[in-house]
This record gives sequence, C-alpha cells and structure tokens, in this order.
Amino acid sequence: MCRIPNRSKAPHPFQFKEKAVRTKAGKAALTGRSCQECEQYYSTVLALKSEAERKKIKNSCSRHRSEAALIDNTPKGFWDTTVPSTQELYNEGYIKVASQPFTPIPRVRNSLDDERKKGVNF
Repeated sequence: MCRIPNRSKAPHPFQFKEKAVRTKAGKAALTGRSCQECEQYYSTVLALKSEAERKKIKNSCSRHRSEAALIDNTPKGFWDTTVPSTQELYNEGYIKVASQPFTPIPRVRNSLDDERKKGVNF
C-alpha cells in the first residue's frame, strides 16, 4: 500500500505572478520598468531628456523587466537596518506625548500584606 499522497502537477495559483522568461532574447523583449529608487536615478540623470527618450533609455538599461507593472508595497523604512532615534520615531508619529502627566494607580493592599508586616508566617 502506497502512503505517498497523490499530488497534482498543476502549480499553485499564488506561487508566481508570471511565467519565468529564461532566454536572453526573451528578457530583452520585455518592457523595462523602474522601482522607486531607479525612478529617482532616472529623474536626476535624464532630467533634460524628453519622455520618449527617457522611456527608450529606461527600456535599454533597466534591471527590472516584466510584462506587468511593478508594485512597490513595502512600508516606508521596512528595509532600514538601523535603529531609529527617538526624534525620528516622534516625527513619524510612533511616539505620542501625553497631554497629562502619568499618575500611577494606587496599589490595592490585601489582608496578607498586613499580616506579613506583623511577622505572621503562613
């Protein structure tokens, strides 16, 4: 009796967004895209070029190539490896200043506390 489950050869629908392009000619045929960092580079280097020239240069040298548009959905600061300073956290809104000073809640004492002070052991 075989205990190995019968698995289908069909890939999972969530596994990959698009099929992999394996040939050099196939990759060259894909449209060049730009991520947020690349867009900053293109805007400074190609500032004086027209939009058609920018698109042509971007398509010739882009490292990001795909049939679908890139989606940059990571939150700001996600890839930063440094610990932010308190001032940065305050500016981003992670730290809020209380409008009233902190007042501790008074401790509720029970009868055992009084007995311990008297020296009675339980």
